[in-house]
Amino acid sequence: MSGLFSGIEQGEAGLFPSVIGQERVKNLLQRILASKRLGHSYLFVGQEGTGRTAIALEIARVLNCNYDINSSVHGCDCQSCKMISKWHHPNLMPIFPLPPIKGNPDSIDYEKLDEILTIKRSDTYSRIKLAGLGFIRVVQIRELKKQLSLIQDKPGIRTVIVSHAERMNAPASNALLKLLEEPPDKSCILLITDTVRNLLPTIVSRCQIFSLQNLSTDEIEQALTSRAEVSAETAKSAALLSGGSYTHARALVNDGIEEQVDESLKFLRTVVMGNVEGMISKLDEWNRVTDKSTVFQFLFFITVWLKNAIVLKSFSDGDGISHLSIVGQEQIIGKMAERYSQDMLEQALFEIESTKLIVDTNANIHLTLTALGIKLQRILS
Repeated sequence: MSGLFSGIEQGEAGLFPSVIGQERVKNLLQRILASKRLGHSYLFVGQEGTGRTAIALEIARVLNCNYDINSSVHGCDCQSCKMISKWHHPNLMPIFPLPPIKGNPDSIDYEKLDEILTIKRSDTYSRIKLAGLGFIRVVQIRELKKQLSLIQDKPGIRTVIVSHAERMNAPASNALLKLLEEPPDKSCILLITDTVRNLLPTIVSRCQIFSLQNLSTDEIEQALTSRAEVSAETAKSAALLSGGSYTHARALVNDGIEEQVDESLKFLRTVVMGNVEGMISKLDEWNRVTDKSTVFQFLFFITVWLKNAIVLKSFSDGDGISHLSIVGQEQIIGKMAERYSQDMLEQALFEIESTKLIVDTNANIHLTLTALGIKLQRILS
């Protein structure tokens, strides 16, 4: 493998161009490649939208580039790199949670896998809805072992990307552990997860761990304007509300962040004005939604208003304005901060967070949201 790793210089800028931020991790990976000491398994830990999958795909691309690594780490347009970037290369082996095929639980739903890869081809940071996907099952790991035992069609390093590794069931985890203990030649296994708590400790111990930090507001804002051609104001709002996740920021933009902010404000106004009819009408609109993620999004934006009011109350002489996450609504937030005590705002936040937990247990969404509206009305009106 020495020829594969020749010619790279350490400390150069512009590494792994498809990855947003994460300069520390990118530089560490560059040094690993330069040292000619590529390990057989790596674990990337961080929340969705921090670049876990993007980094894994870049590693796969570099390891299979037609040219030297010094060129590839800064981006390449060779045929192999194009194929990897489009998730279509014989040396790239992606594993995602997949539902079992009805009536044939030991099969792999390749149609669902292709749906997932189609989403990822459009943008590696795209969100995959895990509801209904189930787990990574042992049949997938067995098929992986079979593929790795075959003679390679193309030169390079066969790279396995295990996305949402925490969703491996017990048999799959044990099968993967055996693979990590006796890895095939010219292979690299990359695991992606948001937490190591749900992974076998023995799997974690076999991997070199890279912890990905949340992206900064500036990094997300810049990526939104340059990659997604989002307006500067919308990009700033989405970045401030994203919680350090570019994926979440893109979702906020796609769902219409301005409309969501306005809708949540309208709901709060019906609450504080004691407009029971208006509140119930708005809740009925949301009660027709059965997707938990949409309900959580609705509740999220209500908390944003309350949290901004708390932020403004925490500063004196208007210093809190620069810390607000809703752009252009300083006057309304200021009125909320004046009207409500911090205890009232925190109590309202507590009720919303409690409601999220109840919704997550598959409780009746209509009754749960109606109960929340009544509680918020008692606290804020």
